[in-house]
Amino acid sequence: MNNRKLKTSLLALAAVLCATACNSDKFVIDGHLAGIPDQDVYLCSQPQSGNYVVLDTARMENGHFRFKGKMEYNDYRFITFQDVAGEIPLYIDNSKMELEGEFAHLDSVKVTGSDAMDYFNTILAQEAANGQYRADQIRAFRTAQQAGDTAALNAIYKEAIAHDEAYAQKIFAMAEKRPEDLLSLVMMINCIAYINPDKLAAYYEKVPSNIKTHPRMGTFDSYLHKNVIQMSKGYTAPAFTLYPLLDGGDTLTSADIKDKVAVLYVTNPEEVELNNRMYAELHKAKEKGVEVVAVFVFLDGKVPAGIKKYLEERGIADFKTGLADQKFFESYVCPSTRAIFIGKDGKFLGTALTVEEAQAIISTL
Repeated sequence: MNNRKLKTSLLALAAVLCATACNSDKFVIDGHLAGIPDQDVYLCSQPQSGNYVVLDTARMENGHFRFKGKMEYNDYRFITFQDVAGEIPLYIDNSKMELEGEFAHLDSVKVTGSDAMDYFNTILAQEAANGQYRADQIRAFRTAQQAGDTAALNAIYKEAIAHDEAYAQKIFAMAEKRPEDLLSLVMMINCIAYINPDKLAAYYEKVPSNIKTHPRMGTFDSYLHKNVIQMSKGYTAPAFTLYPLLDGGDTLTSADIKDKVAVLYVTNPEEVELNNRMYAELHKAKEKGVEVVAVFVFLDGKVPAGIKKYLEERGIADFKTGLADQKFFESYVCPSTRAIFIGKDGKFLGTALTVEEAQAIISTL
């Protein structure tokens, strides 16, 4: 009898666990809205075309409605209404969600119970703050531009680059922890230029294929391969042409570093602290036989007076130098200071955005 009771208990427990497991990949959305008449409510997706696609319909009575379903992966959804305009944007997973709010204030509806939605709200807050910063910087830039204040322009540019780099690293740190999230990949679009291409390539390998080919991503997959992945370690470096930095200097091309280990250090003289530290590391690379090329970028495209003195004072007069043009930027995708290492076979050995990353690569040369 005891054995029979034990067996029955185990079967009951197994049934409960099975039911729990079977329900763990489903979502439930319980909505409670005040100030809205009874009507049908729609759960929609919004493909790249921008038009809503109704996925499910629920009847709302006394402000309450419920949707149930299954998400193949975390994705965007929208709740819309039969008789009134308005929407509730969601980014949801398979979880039990509660929506609480008033129809008159749909932008303030509180959503709880979804880890994906919490992630979405965190990103929204980050984006709002970043958007405000950008608006302020654009106004300041235009003012300085109208006044012809080159010093102010350079200062604004330098600050904006530092801000964008820091913001990109913050977003990337979040995305690295959630490579299976569509939202992570969406956020990468505006940040990829400031992320080390080797790290980005490693992250992208972890992204599921159905996320990479999601309609919302459009042609991002091909763009990423063309402009970033192919800039990562092991890929062939594109041909380049650098124009003379000094009067009487020579044009430098990728043929000049053929069969050599080389590093292209792309920078602006305004990056004083980083440059000084990086120049010291590049001297160590030169001592190892590496061909060092300092590629300079100027906001107005013009070489400033005194550049020869600058090179001498920084102790880099023995480096090869060149002036980058738009075609170089299109090929190498480098809006911020970075050291790009290329092997004798013409393939990337790695890219360093920080001194520490440069030290790590140089130690292997």
